[in-house]
Amino acid sequence: MRFSAVACTIAAFAAAIHAVPIKWSFEDTVSVLNYALTLEHLEAKFYKQGLAKFDTTYFTAAESDDKVRERFVHIGEHENDHV
Repeated sequence: MRFSAVACTIAAFAAAIHAVPIKWSFEDTVSVLNYALTLEHLEAKFYKQGLAKFDTTYFTAAESDDKVRERFVHIGEHENDHV
């Protein structure tokens, strides 16, 4: 199924990001908050673009339950709320 391939790709990308050693150097609290806000913007855009690309037809073709896409929509709404 194509949905499984997408899920595996996302999981692999997430694992790769966490494997990269990063030295954090924030000057102050505002820098930390701005960084967190940037991440929230990225997450919100990820769901917006993903849901635009993979519409209901895609999920139906992948033989997934209707609730799967609804859950992604719900998560995307939460990410927008975070921003």
